[in-house]
Amino acid sequence: SILSFVGVTLLLIWGLRGIRYPLLSTITMAIGMAWSFGFTALTIGHLNILSVSFAAMLIGIGVDFSIVILERYIELRHEGYNLLDALGESAVSVGPGTITAAVTTAAGFFTAVLTDFTGVAELGIIAGGGILLFVVAAFVVQPALIAIADRRMRPSLIPNPLEANGYRRLLARHPVLIGMATTAAIAFFAVRAPDVKYDYNLLNLQAQGLDAVEVQHRIFQQSDSSLLFAVSLADSAEQARELKKKFLALPTVHHVEEIASVLPAHAQEETQLYVQAVHSLLERLPEASAASKGVDPSQIGAELEKLESLLERADGSLAESALTEIGRFLDRLDGLDDATQVKLLRDYQSRLTGELLQRFQGLAAVSHPEPVCIEDLEAPLVRRFLSARGKWLLQVYPKKQIWDLEPLEAFITEIRSIDPEATGTPLQTYEASRSIKRSYERAGVYALFAAFGILMLDFRSVRLALLALLPPVVGTALLFGVMGFFHIQLNPANMIVLPLIMGIGVDGGVHVVHDSLHQRGRYQIGSTAFSAILVNTLTTMVGFGSMMIANHRGLYSLGLVLTLGVGACLLVSLILLPAVLAVLARGRAEVEELEHQADENHPFALHSSETAPHFLSHETPVAASTGR
Repeated sequence: SILSFVGVTLLLIWGLRGIRYPLLSTITMAIGMAWSFGFTALTIGHLNILSVSFAAMLIGIGVDFSIVILERYIELRHEGYNLLDALGESAVSVGPGTITAAVTTAAGFFTAVLTDFTGVAELGIIAGGGILLFVVAAFVVQPALIAIADRRMRPSLIPNPLEANGYRRLLARHPVLIGMATTAAIAFFAVRAPDVKYDYNLLNLQAQGLDAVEVQHRIFQQSDSSLLFAVSLADSAEQARELKKKFLALPTVHHVEEIASVLPAHAQEETQLYVQAVHSLLERLPEASAASKGVDPSQIGAELEKLESLLERADGSLAESALTEIGRFLDRLDGLDDATQVKLLRDYQSRLTGELLQRFQGLAAVSHPEPVCIEDLEAPLVRRFLSARGKWLLQVYPKKQIWDLEPLEAFITEIRSIDPEATGTPLQTYEASRSIKRSYERAGVYALFAAFGILMLDFRSVRLALLALLPPVVGTALLFGVMGFFHIQLNPANMIVLPLIMGIGVDGGVHVVHDSLHQRGRYQIGSTAFSAILVNTLTTMVGFGSMMIANHRGLYSLGLVLTLGVGACLLVSLILLPAVLAVLARGRAEVEELEHQADENHPFALHSSETAPHFLSHETPVAASTGR
């Protein structure tokens, strides 16, 4: 937000050629931002990882409305209007277009409410409401500030904004050539639009090097198993065991965790009788081992020598190893006196019998003749896998890392082939991502229709409305072409570009079409319209671009894609659309020239341009010439 504020202020100083008016716009922007924070507190009440960026966005977008009014005011002052008349006329002449641009932009943000992604929906509400508050500040606060600051200002001291006369004349003289070249360049990139992919991997939205993400990858690499698992529910232990068998047969399943398998599937009478017999024998074990009996080293040595002779006749490496060990033991035993030999053997015998007794006692404790039941298991384990309503839970783990779409889809398809009602984080993530993607696509369509409806209310002409829609529509095609060319992927965070570009991109189209309605003869984009669109769009790009310094890759990608999208709309607004309008205006210029000649040759003709047909048959009266 700080970077956005500084960048926008510097752009205003460059575009408005001074300090005074950028300062007034900055104060207006600060008041609009304060209102927006209040609106956020009253409506949503909090910010999230995405909506926290709304300030940077609004700084870049909200100042646009102030710039349009301000540039028109400066132009009128240079034409000789006094302070109050210039303020009033600027609101009248560019006010309708500015309001249309603000409403379409806000509508683009508000369509984010139609998505299932709460973070983006909240961003849409906050930013959409902020846009409307910024345009109110532009019409209410900024004129008051100008009236105070310019009450003693002579028009000659007011700096001229950016004019770009050479470029504007070139575009007006060669609209066909420039239009065709621009169309070819756009088509070159637009054909790559189908190459844009949608990244379902939510880990790719996180900051690079984040500990949680690194641990996720490390656990998968070291355990060869994912942390994520699908969940299936069974009505009985038997059904749980059957489901487990089916899941394990799937190629994408690594293992299944559940507790039904530790319980005997069927009561087997033979097994129970055997366990009972073992248990009866073990019940007669003494509580402690008896004292060790005396040992005779010479007898043990003789037995070991017999074992040696048997091993010598045996084959294999195991026999050779045993012979080696026996030989070492006998050599060590021969090197000790009789008392030491007896003590060594007695200690070993005592340890051996003690350990054996402990093993048998442990076996006696578990050799209960009754089969294992659920009550024998620890309560925390049971609560994890068995509900109070008798539902048995199975956790099905995939073989591959399923953050990416291809293994995720394969895993989910196979899981649902066994249990269509399966759930769990992988399935929830998959369905949520698909839902978000579909919601954004629908929101983009809704934003397009909303923009068209608002333009119809403004222009009352289908042709003019379609011309004003040229920047967002063609700009979106160019944006996706550039993304496909440079392998930039869409994701749940930056998919909001679809509705936003439809709302933001139409601003330039609105201002260019309104500019054409104030001209007669051959069309040349006016200096005020050119300067306002250029500075407005650059400030918007700075606002969006400032998000690219974020460590959060989702926020970075949102800033990158929106910056590219707004830049694409700028190219269409300042190159292609004026060229199209210039071509369409050629017929109008020829008609006006013929009528002018007829007026001069006819003695009773009315020498007035008011009878000339207006460009594109716009129904509303034409405003007075602005001198452009």
